[in-house]
Amino acid sequence: MAASIKQQLACAGVIFVLFLCWVGYHYRDILFGIEIEEDKIVVEDNRIKEIKIRVNDKEYVVAVADNKAAQEFAESTPFELPMKDLNENEKYYEGKDTLIPSSHRVNRIKTGDLMLYNDNCIVLFYKDFDTDYSYTRLGWVYDAEDLAETLGDGDVTVIFTKD
Repeated sequence: MAASIKQQLACAGVIFVLFLCWVGYHYRDILFGIEIEEDKIVVEDNRIKEIKIRVNDKEYVVAVADNKAAQEFAESTPFELPMKDLNENEKYYEGKDTLIPSSHRVNRIKTGDLMLYNDNCIVLFYKDFDTDYSYTRLGWVYDAEDLAETLGDGDVTVIFTKD
């Protein structure tokens, strides 16, 4: 009799798994954002992958990180931020609006890192250094070799755009 109950439970388990597979297949567009198009899988991807920053007459392309805060930040462009200099290695803007952080200890900052400190402080780094602080990565500037020179000493206005 015990074997019969085990067999029934196993059969019910198999039926349940098959049901989940059926639901997953038929509702994949809702569950996973995937649709089948002429035997090809298409993944909906509306993420912004790049934005631009402009300082004075110099423009840089920024790769946008794959996290909620970075996407919120990129979606909110265009805007300009009056950024203050701190420690001769970063420009920052502490705003009233907040983003959803997913911060972690980064250990090393690199020139061109665009980070979120806490939930409302946008930081653009222009020198490499080690750190014990935690940040949420918003992105990083491509070809940032001359970023320190472009940002210069003191405060600066940085313009962020999608194109």
